[in-house]
Amino acid sequence: MLIGLGAINVVLGVVVIGTLLRAEEYWQKLAELGPQGQLKDEKIRALSDEITRARESGFEVARIIHNINDQLRDRINELFALAEDINGGASPSPEELVDIRRTNEMFYLFLVDNIKILMDIITGDKCAVTMKIVDASNANVLMMRTFMRDAASYCARRGSDSSAAEYPYYENTAFKEILAGARCNYFVSDNLSSEPTYSNSNPNWKRLYNATLVCPIRMQLNLDEVTDRQEFSVLGFLCVDNFKGGLNRPDCIELLASIADSLFNHLLILHYVAPGVDEAEGP
Repeated sequence: MLIGLGAINVVLGVVVIGTLLRAEEYWQKLAELGPQGQLKDEKIRALSDEITRARESGFEVARIIHNINDQLRDRINELFALAEDINGGASPSPEELVDIRRTNEMFYLFLVDNIKILMDIITGDKCAVTMKIVDASNANVLMMRTFMRDAASYCARRGSDSSAAEYPYYENTAFKEILAGARCNYFVSDNLSSEPTYSNSNPNWKRLYNATLVCPIRMQLNLDEVTDRQEFSVLGFLCVDNFKGGLNRPDCIELLASIADSLFNHLLILHYVAPGVDEAEGP
């Protein structure tokens, strides 16, 4: 045993000495290269730090998506149970409806706040997130209204929300293009100021942002039909905006679209169980 430990110590000693010699050789080469060598070393360290930050950001994004889906599963499960009671002939009491409203309002505030954190991480800019709901007016024109806004942007944006509490979808280019019926699954731009055709119901939008990503909360209805025109049931939109952009990239688009898709069934059941429960304006 003593011989074995001695041999291990010798091997470790050789490894350590070898490592030190290689390190000394590395620094000698850097010294010979002078400023160029130092610059190269700084670039390597910067790249290593960037890789570490990317890994940490990726983990945080994955954690946020997990948290959103965890809460969404629980809310859908609660609504399913209530829907079964209604189908069995029971009616929710006023107290139960109030509880449903409060629980789901808190969920949607949790949702938009977490989407904001997620988009802040990916874009490197402070983003604002809203959830818009689609309503049908008496004139059979789809109307848009803000249902929930992230807490950080609420104070700065509530004035524009209240001044245009409800407006036709065609007053916003993003909603207009997505609802036009073409194969448009989202609207995105990192520089709205350079797009002369862009319009918005808020005349002061340029003071608030210059980039946006909008994804519909919808489901295709005519999946089994062979047709050039797709028909959708659209319940609302998830909207993200900021000043610096960074939203027109696959990870931003796919992440927001996946969350919007997941919300469709929740909103559908919520409408059935408690009609009008989404009429709150948050947070």
